[in-house]
Amino acid sequence: MKGKRLRGGIDLLDPMKVAEYWDRHEHGTVYRGWERFCREVDPYITHVKAPRDIDVDLVDSMFFEWFVFDYRMSDGRTPLEIYAECAPDGLDACKRSLMCQLRQTQRFAQYWVFGQDPQAGVSTLRDASNGEVLMLRDDIVAQTPWWQHGLLGLRVALLDGTWYMMGRTPMHDAGRPLSVTGYIERPTFLSLVQKTVGLDGEYLDSVQLHEYVAVDAA
Repeated sequence: MKGKRLRGGIDLLDPMKVAEYWDRHEHGTVYRGWERFCREVDPYITHVKAPRDIDVDLVDSMFFEWFVFDYRMSDGRTPLEIYAECAPDGLDACKRSLMCQLRQTQRFAQYWVFGQDPQAGVSTLRDASNGEVLMLRDDIVAQTPWWQHGLLGLRVALLDGTWYMMGRTPMHDAGRPLSVTGYIERPTFLSLVQKTVGLDGEYLDSVQLHEYVAVDAA
């Protein structure tokens, strides 16, 4: 399993900034989220005296993605849902519309990558849980050829008719062979995080970390 800290994709939402917004407006919310994250994942870095910066950054990225998109507040809504409804001043009408679409369409799933066009920055993905095919606009995914082998866990969203990668920690499982006919149960983001960075995680010993920056097509 490979956990990747990436830059690229659409510049709409930084999970860390949403978390900071919540910490300013409802102090303690992020800390309570972190406590639950630690209970369910048990990150290995919390058991290491001096963890590597790259490991800390990976776990932080995973936490903030989960907190913003999946963590349920006391009223049952996620921080993203409330943030989109009460968007901070300074967001123009276009970004407010995109934020609303993000709230409604974002999801995490595992995909088989069927085709990549590095020049166009587009990839063809098939949802491993139901066979749905989508065209993803993301330079990083399109420029990583070995992701055509195995399963790629991604958070995506449909914005103005185009699918984009929204998460910052896609997880690639090179050990899962392509299945043409059979489907697998869709995992939750947190369950894959636990397998990848949890102290007793199934993939912990085989995790390889990479940081990629998309290269502009000539």
